[in-house]
Amino acid sequence: MPIHSSIGPVQWRAVVQQIAQLPDARTRTLPTVQAEGFILAEPLLAARPAPQFPQSAMDGFAIRSIDAPHRTYRVIGDIPAGVTGGILTADGDRLDLDHSTLDEHPSALRIMTGARVPDGFDIVVPVEHTDAEQTGPLPASITIHPDAAAEPTTFTPGRHIRDIGEEIPRGAELAEAGRRLTPTLIAVALAAGTSEVTVQEPRRVAIIMTGDELVSAHSADAGDSGEVLESNGPALAASLRHFGVRSSVEHISDEPAALIAAVARRAADSDLIITTGGVGSGAYDVVKAAFAAGTDSPAAGASRFEHLAMRPGGPQGVGTYSGVPMVHLPGTPVGAIVGFHCSS
Repeated sequence: MPIHSSIGPVQWRAVVQQIAQLPDARTRTLPTVQAEGFILAEPLLAARPAPQFPQSAMDGFAIRSIDAPHRTYRVIGDIPAGVTGGILTADGDRLDLDHSTLDEHPSALRIMTGARVPDGFDIVVPVEHTDAEQTGPLPASITIHPDAAAEPTTFTPGRHIRDIGEEIPRGAELAEAGRRLTPTLIAVALAAGTSEVTVQEPRRVAIIMTGDELVSAHSADAGDSGEVLESNGPALAASLRHFGVRSSVEHISDEPAALIAAVARRAADSDLIITTGGVGSGAYDVVKAAFAAGTDSPAAGASRFEHLAMRPGGPQGVGTYSGVPMVHLPGTPVGAIVGFHCSS
C-alpha cells in the first residue's frame, strides 16, 4: 500500500515544538575564560568601556593642538604602553608634567600604541611622519615631515587617539541571550571587563540507536554478514555539541521491551531523548512497535508518527515518556540528519 504524505516539514516542526517542549534551562555563573561553548542565559553586557582611557592608536609622538602647526618639538618624555602613574624621562625616571612650562616650547611625548594619552595632549603624530627613528633611545627633538605637516588632518584634535568607550561603551550589549560563547566573543567580553557570564547549563540529550544490523565502524567484521556501519549516533552528538548540548549515545536491539527499558532509564536524567531507526512501515520497526497507538506495548500511544512530504527523512515521530520529550528520527544517515535539522 502506498504511503501518503499528509504533513509538510514546516507543519511538522510546529508539531514537534508543541509536543516536545523542553523545560526551562538551568543557569549558572562562570568565569568568562571558562565559558567557551556555553549558551548565554542573559545578554552579555560590557562591564567597562573600551578603551577605558584616551588611548594612542599609533606608535608616535603626542603633541598639543595649541602648539600646532609647529613642525619641530622638543621631546620631554616617553610613554610605553602599560606604564601607570607618570611618564618616563630619557634616564628612566618618572616625569611629572608641569603644563606651565610646556607653554614655553612646543613639546612632545614619545608614545606607544595602546598607551594612555596624558591630559592636555590631544594629537598623536605617527613616528613615520617624523624624522625620528622607530626604535632606539628617546630623541631630544623631532621634526614633522613637510608633507605630513601640510596635511590639515595632522593637527586635528583627537587625531590617532581612541576616546573612552569609542570601541565599546560601558553597558553595551555584546551578545544577546541564546548566543553560544565563542573564543572571539570571550575575547570581546574580557576586553570590556566582563569577567563573569551567566550561562545555561548544557541540555542533556540521550541518543538511542535501534537496529540489530548496526555495528561500530571499529568492528573488524563489519559488513561480512550484512551488518551496517553505524554513523547516526556520532553525527547527531556532533550536531548537538554545536548547540552547546551534552549527549550520550547507546545502541539498543530491535526488541520493544529493551527499547522501553532504555528510554525509561534515560528519562531519569535527560531533557530530551532522540531515537533513530524503527519508524517506517516494516515488520521490525521497533520504535513504532513500542510507542505507536494501537499496539499491545505498555507504552502504546506515547508518540505520534507521520510520514512527512519530504525525502529523505520522511518517516518521523514525536512524543513523551514520563514527561520527557522524545523525537524519533529515521535510521538512514541522511534522513536522520535532515530530520534533526528540520525539528531543531
